[in-house]
Amino acid sequence: MKKVFILMVLSGFILPLSACKKAEIFYYPLYQSINLVDQQGKYMNSINWGEKLIPLMQNDKEEKIKIPNYDSDFIKVKRVLDGSEGYVYEKYIMKELLSLGVILKETLIYDTPAITARTKNPIKTAVLAFVLEEKKNDSKENESKWLKIKCFNPNTDYQIEKMDPIYQERWVQASDLSLNEKDINMIAALQISLKNYRSARSLYEKDKSNTKNEKKLKETIEAEEAAIKNLISANSSSDAVKYAEQVITILSQPLEETIENTQTETTETTQSEENQ
Repeated sequence: MKKVFILMVLSGFILPLSACKKAEIFYYPLYQSINLVDQQGKYMNSINWGEKLIPLMQNDKEEKIKIPNYDSDFIKVKRVLDGSEGYVYEKYIMKELLSLGVILKETLIYDTPAITARTKNPIKTAVLAFVLEEKKNDSKENESKWLKIKCFNPNTDYQIEKMDPIYQERWVQASDLSLNEKDINMIAALQISLKNYRSARSLYEKDKSNTKNEKKLKETIEAEEAAIKNLISANSSSDAVKYAEQVITILSQPLEETIENTQTETTETTQSEENQ
């Protein structure tokens, strides 16, 4: 699945704000990974954060079905990535977005669109976000444009650096949020690489005498390093390159060294974590 996601990254399937005019409506996964299922609820594939989904309509309404043991409908969608169709749980998708974005530098986000806002949250690492609204303030030159965002809070294993979750909608000055699809795709892909590495590392740490675990870890490190170097090569102008280099440093730690955040939850997806 990771390799498919890297292809998505290199092909640029994330919609920038500047391209958001009057075209098709797109939905996005709310979590790091959600399931695409058939009409009976049987798993078909995983959909990663950042992928665009086209809702399929009947008579100008979403095509929905009910599946036992779920308290909300499933919506029929088509993946832009490969054109495949299926159903996604309505509670696990984001609708009515302007775009996706990513914070790449140390900055502040605010509870209201003004630098005098009472609540200010510092951001010190790369943070992916859903862009919900745009607001212009022509009366103050240094506050000309604000964006309302909902920060994406991946679980620990996906994090490049430890970060405290930010659940509520916040505001950020537009100049502090990158809408560049290369930046967004790189950070999303780096989180997947870290998850893959930490899962393999956790198995190795639990039983270092198991040669299969050691081999799996080494193969994972080799594969992820190669994928990240390809990302850097293809997106050398991206401001996210510094985070790619940071992840390579994490992957390069000696096997004898115990690293922070190697523990992992073994679930394949994070869609059931109602923590956004």
